Amino acid sequence: MVAMLCVDYSASACTDQSMDCSNLMKSSAKANHEAARLHAESLRDVLEPLRHKTTREIARELNADRFRTARGCKFNSMQVWRILQRLGTGQNDT
Repeated sequence: MVAMLCVDYSASACTDQSMDCSNLMKSSAKANHEAARLHAESLRDVLEPLRHKTTREIARELNADRFRTARGCKFNSMQVWRILQRLGTGQNDT
């Protein structure tokens, strides 16, 4: 079983990928970096078996399984790419 870190940065979280989530987190850049690192680590076991897929395919699977970004939004391929980079398992395609 995979433990998932859930970080709530505000009372309201994005429910739709088309919404702008940039205003939800107002902490310092250092806190943002640490939160992103922790969230990436919480997804490591989920992402490992998906490494052979494209970032777009991984994003679709994460969203289908109801995983969300640290800010509560749906994943897109760029967010998956960044997480893979943080984990040191990066891919070349988006």
